[in-house]
Amino acid sequence: MHTGFSQSERSFSRTSAGEVSTVRDLIDRQTCISPVKDFLICPTSSRSITYRALRDSASILCASLRARGMARGDKIALLLDNGMFTAQLFLGLLYGGFVPVPLGETSGTSHLVNILKRSDARLLYIDPSYRSLVGEVDCTGALPMVFCDPDGLIDGVPDPEGTLPAPHPEDDALLDFTSGSTGTPKGVLVTHRNLLAGAANTVEAHALTASDRSLCVLPLHHMNAQVVTLLSTLRSGGSVVLPRRFEAGSFWSWLTDYRCTWSTLVPSMINQLLAAEAAGAKRCVIARQTVRFLRSSSAPLSVDHHEQFERVFQIPLLEAMGSTEAGGAIFSNPLPPAVRKIGSPGIPYGFDVRIVGEGDAEVGQCEEGEIQVRGPSVMKYYFKDPEGTLRVFSADGWLRTGDIGRRDEDGFFFITGRNREIIIKSGEKIAPREIDEVIGRLRGVAAAAAIGVPDPQFGEDIVAYVVLQQSAELDENEI
Repeated sequence: MHTGFSQSERSFSRTSAGEVSTVRDLIDRQTCISPVKDFLICPTSSRSITYRALRDSASILCASLRARGMARGDKIALLLDNGMFTAQLFLGLLYGGFVPVPLGETSGTSHLVNILKRSDARLLYIDPSYRSLVGEVDCTGALPMVFCDPDGLIDGVPDPEGTLPAPHPEDDALLDFTSGSTGTPKGVLVTHRNLLAGAANTVEAHALTASDRSLCVLPLHHMNAQVVTLLSTLRSGGSVVLPRRFEAGSFWSWLTDYRCTWSTLVPSMINQLLAAEAAGAKRCVIARQTVRFLRSSSAPLSVDHHEQFERVFQIPLLEAMGSTEAGGAIFSNPLPPAVRKIGSPGIPYGFDVRIVGEGDAEVGQCEEGEIQVRGPSVMKYYFKDPEGTLRVFSADGWLRTGDIGRRDEDGFFFITGRNREIIIKSGEKIAPREIDEVIGRLRGVAAAAAIGVPDPQFGEDIVAYVVLQQSAELDENEI
């Protein structure tokens, strides 16, 4: 099923292009519509800021950076946990036409130093507790650092004269580095137009409105949080509840206390909530009065865990899927009462999608092949990597996702593996995800990952890594 590229562009034009074309336009517009409405709410610090305060903080930040000699298009790195200051900083940089380079502390020292050197960042905002992670850069003195509290506020008097010239829709907006699980992290560069298109895709998929309130428990250095939660909520005129990080013991209370209508999770968080299902089942009773849906993405969700979650908590859980290169979400299951398919990331929103075999030739319905996409949110290119950019795009401009999958007769997509993950044992191609799902059905399994290893007899053999739930017992023979 093709959603139609022209259709997606028409949808984007209706919702955004005629009204806003950059993140600055979007913040200004929402400030005019709802100046005193809370946009950010932080349970950690018990603080909130309105749309007007968000715009004012952006103006203050721009004046400060201009005083430091920064110019539109300069790259500014962030190594901060979630918090009020972090969100203000991220959006304020976009407002001023600067290019945020968000970093995560879990990347490790070598990756962080590598990224900082490759990114051309001119300034680093950093939590003092993470200073040792970038010690090598710190020692050179080449990168100025601003030490700050993620839960603080950008305050001062707005200075319109200090605001930089407005960014353009095709200007560089955000530089996100991929995890680097397959090698050196790649810098994904997206424009303001890309970001607004990605936000519009999520608004359409989940029918978001100004009455929605999202709970953001994913880190703001990932596009899932940046676009799918933060910018989509900004686009729809809603509010974001932003704790420091995910806590299974607080999740249901946050949803209830702040009357959230949706949140996006990853499978590891879902497993933690299921591990505490007895307490969670009681706490979620009140949350069900306001929560329209929860969503799961960033990694495959096992069918058994998906069914168990909905059975225990009685809240619709929508599986979705996207990528940094695609600019956010690609697929999502529709909202109830529309048909959903457990085990599928759903249907595309805002994208053309095709499945190809050898030579990028499209395969038939229900046949497996590589999933390729195109749409207005797809990245501009890999930063400083023309060869990598050339490899990831087909000759006719489609983004190669690297995912192997099929499309069923109803237009739902199913992921069966990754191009680089396929195990070839005795000439037979095996998708690791199929093995992961079988092991994942065993009682007590929290997560499973199968990989191929060299074998002199079979070419490759299969090794599975299994993580058990707390207090669970399972031996190798059962697996």
